[in-house]
Amino acid sequence: MELRQLTYFAALCKARNFTLASQNLNVSQPSVTKAIQQLESELGVRLVERSQKPLGLTREGEVFYAHVERILQELDQAVEEVRPKKKAVKLPISVGLSPFTGVILERILSHPDAMKQGVFFNLVRRSATDLIAQLMDRELDLSLMINYHLPPELEFILLERQEVLLVLPPDHPLQFKEEITFEDLREYPPATLLSTPNAILTQVILDRYREVGFEPKPDPNARQYHPDKQMSIEWVRNGLGPAFSPEHALEDVTDLPIVSVTPPVMIQVGLAYRRGSKLSAGTRRLMEYIQEEYPKYIHSTHRP
Repeated sequence: MELRQLTYFAALCKARNFTLASQNLNVSQPSVTKAIQQLESELGVRLVERSQKPLGLTREGEVFYAHVERILQELDQAVEEVRPKKKAVKLPISVGLSPFTGVILERILSHPDAMKQGVFFNLVRRSATDLIAQLMDRELDLSLMINYHLPPELEFILLERQEVLLVLPPDHPLQFKEEITFEDLREYPPATLLSTPNAILTQVILDRYREVGFEPKPDPNARQYHPDKQMSIEWVRNGLGPAFSPEHALEDVTDLPIVSVTPPVMIQVGLAYRRGSKLSAGTRRLMEYIQEEYPKYIHSTHRP
């Protein structure tokens, strides 16, 4: 039994999908499949219920996964404890956020009270995919993230469940429809969203399209851009197509139809950090402050 097999098994348990697990591990899907088959052969039991969608675990798989998670976490901690310590230098805490989901966190950390916590921090604004990579490489101390197929090496602390709303261009045919489903959106692919195919929010929406048997095709002209919130809304205003956006990012948009889809698209938003990392006292204090303040900032003028 190899450490690689345990790592692959833990990633599969987290993603519940061989393709997503291989993407999170940056390896080929056959490599993950082979590692799980070898593990089951060595143990003499079936660990994964492959007939379920998403994949399930057998009773033996659930028991084994609980032990594997603990083993990998303890291994990470052991590596940190024996790794040569560099001379302590007090550096700012690096906090990641994306332009769309990080609206509330940016307000919290821009408030004068944040500076009274006695900690120094830098805000790093990147796409969610980049933020995950920086967390994995320990270039970030923590980041606000959508909890959607996150790598098993990341710990996640839930802050809120937020709705993703649909923004329609002016005079769009769907704006007066009482109930909008993803079936209705087959004829109106969201070009502004598909310009960032690797973003977590994009994956959430694409999976909802796939549930109704449809795969939107991105506009090749739009994919050369990486839109921020302002650009995305401008594209909608110019009639390039609808856009999906977390509700808090839309509170200042008053000139466009903003609606829910049925069933609603809900995302879990919270803080993520590298599992096994030895968090500084300042990082822990900042996390506690964010958790305390976050509920005070949650409101929406667009919730249907």
